[in-house]
Order: sequence, then structure tokens, then C-alpha cells
Amino acid sequence: SAAALHGIDGFSLRIPEVVVALGRGRSAAGVIVHRSAQTHLVRRVELDGIPCTGLARTVLDLAAVVSRKSLERAIDSVVRDRRLKYCDLYDVLAAHSRKGRNGLVQLRTALDARCGDEVVPLSQWSRSVCELLVGAGLVRPKMEHPVHDNRGNFVAQVDLAYPRRRLAIELDSIRWHHNSESFVNDRRRRNRLQAIGWDVLNFTWEDYSERPTELCAVVAKAYAAAGPE
Repeated sequence: SAAALHGIDGFSLRIPEVVVALGRGRSAAGVIVHRSAQTHLVRRVELDGIPCTGLARTVLDLAAVVSRKSLERAIDSVVRDRRLKYCDLYDVLAAHSRKGRNGLVQLRTALDARCGDEVVPLSQWSRSVCELLVGAGLVRPKMEHPVHDNRGNFVAQVDLAYPRRRLAIELDSIRWHHNSESFVNDRRRRNRLQAIGWDVLNFTWEDYSERPTELCAVVAKAYAAAGPE
């Protein structure tokens, strides 16, 4: 029903379908009721006076109940109309990632087959990881943070940082980091940062898209271990 109200190609309002929180809601004649443990993650929108799941979440919900062909058509529809970018769909995957969540594997497989690592600009990826950390209850990190030594000399610019904890988070994409020049430069940068007392965490696209909970846990542990500001 949400897909039809959003105007996603291939879906129409026939049998009403609603999503309610797990353990709530009653059955009703002529209505299909879905129960979800992740309603707290829903960003509601109102369409024709009807409260609906947001567009990205709707695509994820579709992935659990439609064929691969229908899912591909739905992705084509929202991306072609420029209502969503591929990074928006990866973001909803990360936000809802938990073992056994229906639709995650199907949507990730469809997206990876299209684009994989290269689709998200580093700035957008940094923003997505930033929001992921905040959503997990961590302090918001600084983005694109320049690091200087005690004399004021520039050392490096890091993707995300907790400056008062001297903790840097670097996002390593295959596109920009898997060549001989970057291999050498990345390690030199890391050495320079560590020499002035910074800790550096490195994460890949796979860490973000497939293991977001683990990523947040590692950052939280490193943040706590860094001691007082």
C-alpha cells in the first residue's frame, strides 16, 4: 500500500496492507497486517492523508515480499525519478541491519549487483557513518577534520574525528585506496597521526553496509578507552 501511495512503478492499491508494531494491532477483514519490531526506525510521511513509511524504508519492506524482478523495477523507479540515491538505500540497510531481518539480503544483493563500493561519494559515506554513530547513541564526530601538531603544523585531514579524544576514523574504499600510491601514503599518514598521540580506526564499505552494529561497537570501545577529554 505504501509503495502504491508513493507512486512506485508496478504497485497499485488493491488489498490494503498496514504495518503495526510487534504485539499490537488486530486483524481486520480484507486487510493484510504486517507486524514489525522496527517501527521505531520508521520516518513517517503522510500521503493523501494516510501515514506511511518513508520511501527508502518502503523499498526495504518491498524487498522482503516481492520478486527480484519487482524489486529491481521498484529501485529503477525511485532512482530514475531522483527521489532517492543509491546511498539512501544503503543507509536504510545499515539503519535496519540485524540478523534475520527480512529483505536485507535481497536489497543488498540487488544494490551490490548494480554499483557496490563506487556508488557513494566519500563525503556522503562519511555523513552516513556519522549518522549511523549518532543513531547508536555515540557523540556526533567531526567530519573532514584537519589535524595539527602542537606547533600548529598540519598533519592530516581525517574523514571523521573526535578531536578531544584524539580519535580518528578513516573510511577506506577500494576505488581510492587500493593502489600502490595510496597504500604507501595511507600508512605514512597513520604513522604521523599516531606519532602525535592519535588513535586511528579504519573501516571499509563492507563494515558499514554489512556489519554496522559491529562498527559502532568498535568506535564506542575506542572512544571509551581514549579516556577523559
